Amino acid sequence: MESGSPGWWSPNRYRIALGALLVGAWVALMLLATNTNQWFFADEWEFIARRSKPAGLGDTIRMYLRPHNEHWSTLPLLVYRAIFGVVGLKAYWPYLIVHLATHVGLGFLLARRLRSDRARIPVVLFTTAIFLFLGAGSENILWAFQTAWIAAVSFCLIGLEIVDRAARNGTLGKRSIGLLWLVGVAALMCAGTGVSSVVGICLSVLLRFGWRKALLVGSVPGVIMAAWLMSFGRDNSSEPVSWGYSPYRVGGYAWRALVAMIDRSTGFSGLGVLVVVAVTCGSLHRFSSLARNHASALCLAVAGVFFSIVVALGRVRFDDPEASRYSYVLFVFFVPLLVVLLEHILVGRPRVWQGVATIFSTFFLLNSVGVLTDNARIEGIRELQLKRTVVAAFAVANSPLAAPQATPDARAPDLTMGRIRNLVAQGILVPGKPEKDLVALVSAVSSVDVTPMPRVPLDAEAIVFGSTGRLNVAPAESGCLLLTPTGAGPQFSLVLRRPATFKIVFSTPGSVVVTVKRDGVGSPPKQFPAAASNPMFVNLTDPKNEYVIGINESGFAKACGIGEN
Repeated sequence: MESGSPGWWSPNRYRIALGALLVGAWVALMLLATNTNQWFFADEWEFIARRSKPAGLGDTIRMYLRPHNEHWSTLPLLVYRAIFGVVGLKAYWPYLIVHLATHVGLGFLLARRLRSDRARIPVVLFTTAIFLFLGAGSENILWAFQTAWIAAVSFCLIGLEIVDRAARNGTLGKRSIGLLWLVGVAALMCAGTGVSSVVGICLSVLLRFGWRKALLVGSVPGVIMAAWLMSFGRDNSSEPVSWGYSPYRVGGYAWRALVAMIDRSTGFSGLGVLVVVAVTCGSLHRFSSLARNHASALCLAVAGVFFSIVVALGRVRFDDPEASRYSYVLFVFFVPLLVVLLEHILVGRPRVWQGVATIFSTFFLLNSVGVLTDNARIEGIRELQLKRTVVAAFAVANSPLAAPQATPDARAPDLTMGRIRNLVAQGILVPGKPEKDLVALVSAVSSVDVTPMPRVPLDAEAIVFGSTGRLNVAPAESGCLLLTPTGAGPQFSLVLRRPATFKIVFSTPGSVVVTVKRDGVGSPPKQFPAAASNPMFVNLTDPKNEYVIGINESGFAKACGIGEN
């Protein structure tokens, strides 16, 4: 393989071109992201609303060390809270500045990785450009919350740089081992992706310096991760791995994730199968040469397989393996090995082959930019609507009739009305004028929630039946009514005289479906699952609303605390 920079590409010109690419990409991505209304979304509200205003030192430590879902996220949380402490919810672009700087920094590390594997400069520039505008990984590029994943992978590439330098010096000294410990722990403290990063670093040490050094490098991160898992990591809101279900589907899930990354990165459906098979066969055929000359690229690919397997174990029941956040990570893990193998094929070939490669690379880049732009536009529309709803929710939050546990928008699951009140009390506000129809909608949505205990005492004078549909109502024991469905879609409406709670118990598993109307605006139905014979308390707070309650079509229900007209 050629290791120099033939023709026009002198080292200085390469550095200028790479620097221009990185700076230009950062500016272009900032313009793209800010002009398409990117805003706080989904998991970001866990960092904002649930990790706010700790009461003391112990609460502060727990706030920064407890997991987000299954992820140890201390470092990105520190960064996020630092920015939040300065700008709050006034603007999203400061978060994007840091996020996109991290993404561009990973692009620089990827370029260094490719040059370390002696890829030719045009290949490095094209590959880096495709990654910087990777439409297949748009979720990680456009969503500031994903800084955590990007940082975890970045620490992997930094660790490989340390191992490469030690290999050139012929020894892995104490200083290098200490740096690798620091990098490994930092990767773990960013996200679960950091585990794969540590695996990649340890494999590189294994191939260069043997298993004793590899165990030594992995020991400190491993012990610290185990200690975290046994302490703070127990506070995990994600569902545990289903060992009777997941292992049998791991292979198919990981395969689909790899294939989808190639298909979506290139824009050619079906190409992924050919590429993954070719890379696997090529790696096995040239294993000795790769292990000797391109150990880091080989170890990154193995870490990518490990990443796919771990994701499959935990997410096979919930997530699509084609999710763009997975494609983003797999691109970084697998493309260096793919480039190494392609360079072996293209070196010494007629220039026409290099011309064909350039044409395809240009197409891949344009396709990637197009996909990223489209996804940014779609996300911007969705997040602008969420912002409008949250602005209205902040306007409604001070109402005493807003239920504290009510969530104004499903796209912000951690943002309840009670937490909005806490943010308002801290002086955190959202700029913008609330829209009248959304204020009515949020008022309706936030006036109902379900709790395991009643919010106010049951009072049949406070809440009475308005009408019923496909439902028989008969007295049961004192203060309770027996509700028996007589057809499909049984429901009843309620008239509220003041904030009230009623209890409902089902004979069979089912759900309560609540629709709220206010000022001519109807809320989307809110569904609350219910177990058989398990009392649930439905809290209704605002007499200005009309409440329609749907129940199971089978069995019967007993409702207490509702009066009859």
